[in-house]
This record gives sequence, C-alpha cells and structure tokens, in this order.
Amino acid sequence: MGDLIQEVSQLSFVEHQTPNSGFAVLRGSRHQGDIRYGTSSHNRQCTAHAAVALAYNHAFPCTNWDGHTVDSILDFGDNLYKKSIAVRRNSNHVYLLVSGMFPNFIMDNFAFFLTLDENLMLFGLVGVKIDPELGNNIVSLQGGFSKPFQSGLNSLFFTAANLSIGVFKVEHYYFIFDSHARNERGMHEDGGVACLLTFENFDLLINFLYASYTNAEFNLFPISIQASQLLANSILPNYETLNVISAPSTSPVDTRTLSRQRIDVDFDLSRKHVARRTTTRVEGTSRATADSAPISHSTGKTVPYAAVIGEP
Repeated sequence: MGDLIQEVSQLSFVEHQTPNSGFAVLRGSRHQGDIRYGTSSHNRQCTAHAAVALAYNHAFPCTNWDGHTVDSILDFGDNLYKKSIAVRRNSNHVYLLVSGMFPNFIMDNFAFFLTLDENLMLFGLVGVKIDPELGNNIVSLQGGFSKPFQSGLNSLFFTAANLSIGVFKVEHYYFIFDSHARNERGMHEDGGVACLLTFENFDLLINFLYASYTNAEFNLFPISIQASQLLANSILPNYETLNVISAPSTSPVDTRTLSRQRIDVDFDLSRKHVARRTTTRVEGTSRATADSAPISHSTGKTVPYAAVIGEP
C-alpha cells in the first residue's frame, strides 16, 4: 500500500458530509485504553475488538445490544488480543494483524470459528475517484464495500490510519463497532468511549467513513464466521474461552445507567428525520417519552436498542 498515494496523486476526490439523520450511536462506558486492560495491551486491541464484535453479532444480534454489551466486547477483545499475541510466530510487533488473529474462541456459551481468506482483501484510498485505467490495483470506498456486501459477505474488518473497526450489515442496516474513544456522534474525542454506530443506508455509512478518515489509505478484509451454541459439559481443547474482566476502570460514564434506558430509533425515509424516544422501565413496564421532533411511523421500520442519536 505504500505506493498508493503516488498512484492516485493525479486523481480527484469525492466530496463528503457528516451524516445527521438516519444515524444512531450506542455507547459503552469505556474505550480500549481503559486502565483495566493493563499496559501490555490497552490501546492496541482494536483488531481483536472488531473480530469479537463481528462474531458476537452472529450469536447475539446487535439490535438487542445495550451499553453493557459494548463493555463486554471490549473485555472479550482484550482476552483475544492477548491470546493472539501469545501464540503468533515470527513477530514482535505489539499491533495485531487480521491474519494474526487466533480464530477459535468461546464467548457466552457459544463457540466461534473465524475463516480468513487473504485473497479477498481489498486496498484503496478513502475519498478517491477511481480512474478505470488503474484496474484492480486500487478500489474506491464505495466499490470496496459494495463488492463483499453484494456477494453476501456481511462481516468486514476496515483498517485506515492505523485503526481497525468492524463493519457489518444486518438486513438493510449497516453497523460499525469502534473500540476507540468516540463522542456522541461517533467521532474522535479523548474523553470518549467505545460505540456501536447504526446507519439507515449505505450512503450514510460511506459518508461517515469519509468524514472520519479523510483521504487515508485503507484495507478491507471480509471474514466468514461460524457460531455454535455449546452443549452441556462441552470441551473444546483448541478454543480460547474469553471472559468479562472484573477490575477497576477509568470510565467517564456511570455504568449503572447502561441498561436503564433504551431508545427506539425510527427512520423516516421520506423526511430523512430521526426521532428519539427514551423508554424508562418501571416494574416490568415501559413508559416512552418523546424528547425530539414528532416520530413518524409511516415506514414501519424501527431498530430497537439503547442508543444516543447523532443529531444535527
């Protein structure tokens, strides 16, 4: 990829805008640099966190996640990072490549097996308008994501600017799991937390990546995932069991609130508006109160999960 900048130096770049509708953010209470992960791993585990998020969605759909789920994925990912670093060969680098991921692991009574095919990896430059003469040497952001999604490969590693995130598609929605410090809009912030971002459509996903990574080089790595629920007393000797970590943290968020509220996101395709409803649970019942513009149910498309809306 080192020659990509030179290859595309004469090419024009697409314009982009930050999404402000059809977009939502589910936040945890910490990010990958939390003190609980220790100096041997913290702020280096993003590839492992992406792998765990992609796998976890196969057994536990992300539409049912809450803030505690985001935190658990960080813990599981830290376990996976340490295991992968411990068993890999011929490398002393502290950062983990997708190809160096330990592929067999257990989370919450499910066994996961990851299959990687390096021949499917795509390289490109964020924002570039591809010249047809370059052929398959480089892909655009849109083209890079369109190819695996159209082929039914819906779980992807995206790496740009030395950061890795998990990108995946569920039905017609698109998701990003980002373990780095992010604010309420999913953008970089030193005091931020890890998050799951939801996008109503493909264009919103691409625009967000434009805004986040500008013209950085990127690679895109589709992955196949198998998930199987374990039977009682199952023993899988070649699998690593990933656990939630019980330890102090430097969380900027009160963790007691992570599952207390759930927010239903209604995407109004005609008006391109997202409204937010905060649902308070009281003795097994729910009471919803609107705290933004009126909610439209004209499309009948709702994604229920805890979230903070990316408002304009």
